[in-house]
Amino acid sequence: MHQHTEPLKHALYQAGVETFFHSETYAFNLEAGLFQAIKSIFPSNVQALPIIPRLFASLIAVLKKSSSRQRSDTFPAADWRDSGMQFYSASKSLLDGGQATDTWPTKIALLSLVDEEKLFVSNQTHYKTLLDDDLEKAIMALEPTGNRHSFSTRIIPIHSSRL
Repeated sequence: MHQHTEPLKHALYQAGVETFFHSETYAFNLEAGLFQAIKSIFPSNVQALPIIPRLFASLIAVLKKSSSRQRSDTFPAADWRDSGMQFYSASKSLLDGGQATDTWPTKIALLSLVDEEKLFVSNQTHYKTLLDDDLEKAIMALEPTGNRHSFSTRIIPIHSSRL
């Protein structure tokens, strides 16, 4: 039975992502909209962390697809990277304040997507400050505490083919 429901789950996820991240619906404030909804669904931010990279990868896919179409009702080509960085910035409302051991795998997965998709460009000075802050926190997390580091090296896998 499980094998037969996977294509349906995938199709429903794709349809939901396409609808939710379309430019007209996506125009609301991420922190007050999407991330507030996630906080209300999950009793603890830790439970929500594994879905954040998948949502981010899905958003990037929708943005790139919309950008390649270059239709007037979608994101302008120049803005898709900025929209991706907006998601990264807004995700901090879930990630900051949690235990480093819980949040670093998600942060690493998000930063990997920023890097892989080349979302950050040097003229985005407001995001440079954000990334500098994350770098500073990463360096602090790498400081050994006792016999172990402050964060786990476990990485959350992102499989774009399963988006």
